[in-house]
Amino acid sequence: MCRRELPGLDEVAREYAGKVSVMGVLVGGSAREATGFLQSAGLTHLPIVENAWPFVQALDVEAVPAVFFVQADGTITGRVDGLAPRSLFEKQARKLLAQAGAR
Repeated sequence: MCRRELPGLDEVAREYAGKVSVMGVLVGGSAREATGFLQSAGLTHLPIVENAWPFVQALDVEAVPAVFFVQADGTITGRVDGLAPRSLFEKQARKLLAQAGAR
């Protein structure tokens, strides 16, 4: 997770709640610290997964932020390494919905 990307991810999580799942993966620090940061920043729609090293290693993440777009069946349909704008997250959310046949 990157603190600069979190507001955009949280907005997409809120806007597409129930249609697209968005989560943050904690690769450093504690869940308590992450939760405190999210609360202080007013970010309320983004769940955090901690102790995710096996997940990170399986996806060959070498640096953060890394953002993955995954279909409901687990197929990775996109990846962004480095900072990305909210507009990209929203575009990918719409793409996932279109691939699933939803609106």
